[in-house]
Amino acid sequence: MKKFLNKLAVPLACILLTSCTMTGGTQADENDSSTASEPIEYSKLLEYDKFNLETYMQPIWLGDTVYNETVVFVGQDDLGRLLYPVDEIISVTSYDLKTTYQEGVDYVFDEKHNAIALTEKTSMPFFYEAGYYPQTGTFHSYSRGTGLFFSEGDYFSKKHVAITYRAKKDDRLTSPTDFSSRYSDLLAKMSSGENVKICFYGDSITVGGNGSGFLGIEPNMPGFDALVTDSLKKIYGNQNISFVNHAKGGEATLWGYNNVTLVTDENPDLVIMAWGMNDLGISDIRFKQQLTWIIDAIKEKCPNTEILLVSSMLPNGDAEEFHVQNDYENCKLVMFEVAQSELAEEYGLGLATVTTMHKEILRYKTYYSMTGNNVNHPTDFIIRVYAQNILYALTGKTL
Repeated sequence: MKKFLNKLAVPLACILLTSCTMTGGTQADENDSSTASEPIEYSKLLEYDKFNLETYMQPIWLGDTVYNETVVFVGQDDLGRLLYPVDEIISVTSYDLKTTYQEGVDYVFDEKHNAIALTEKTSMPFFYEAGYYPQTGTFHSYSRGTGLFFSEGDYFSKKHVAITYRAKKDDRLTSPTDFSSRYSDLLAKMSSGENVKICFYGDSITVGGNGSGFLGIEPNMPGFDALVTDSLKKIYGNQNISFVNHAKGGEATLWGYNNVTLVTDENPDLVIMAWGMNDLGISDIRFKQQLTWIIDAIKEKCPNTEILLVSSMLPNGDAEEFHVQNDYENCKLVMFEVAQSELAEEYGLGLATVTTMHKEILRYKTYYSMTGNNVNHPTDFIIRVYAQNILYALTGKTL
């Protein structure tokens, strides 16, 4: 491990910079005890060079140590901005965690922008702008008026790097809401060792689209269905918790209603429903209505089944087809989350607010640093955000 040294003046090739916040301003004089901050006490460093359930389920909203945060560079001069102000860089690796990159050789830390910057002779992957913004393409760039790179395979994921670092803690992310009181009977079954079946229902993100496990590449992290289920097994010491996943890529809530027997035939103890990305062609009013149909259909056939709602990550705001125009604060999915919140209150359900957290993260990081296909699927980093939010909304607990 290597600490950043205060005010060390050396050539750029081996520069080690102090940590900073994203808000700018001047730093306090290091001899001024009245403004100097107390040393940060960090939690024990967990295993991060391969998939590890406990590591990957550490709540991102707590700051502290951030494990394998993903970054993509578009152009060699691009900056890999990090979510939290950095206190110490621990590791910079390839997405598969197999190749370790060297500070001063492959990258330097840009204190001013709280970001990783590539060196001239870097061996780290990056996109040339002409490749990221082709003249034509399946999707089109709002900002450039060109095509926009898109791939459902592993090509885009292999352009990512993974960064593990100690972070200066702050409250830039809103903590999820604990809805465990609404699931007391279900959680009691988990605690007592009874059989509990969970059904996941939604679109391609719920399927696991573009996660490393889905693509069959290292570190082979499973989707949020397995992350949540395995976390519940560990928390409650119950190996009788199982899941089925009846999500389908490319489908929306109307399909979900028309095929609801996929869920009801399972007679599950819990249904976790994650919809939204494929419903962008309808209004928030219609979205709420169609979700209501699904909830009512499940409750009619399976009155004892509990339901947890999950809002969606946001799409690439530079992709014209999603009509976001880089305005994440007013994206339609934000309105969908409001509709889901209303349903949660009306039916006494829980809601994992992934939209809110993704929107907050996007204030500090580029969209392409968190997507596996560059338009609407997550990297492992955001799949973990899904899993962590779902687990906390359901149980009020973390690993």
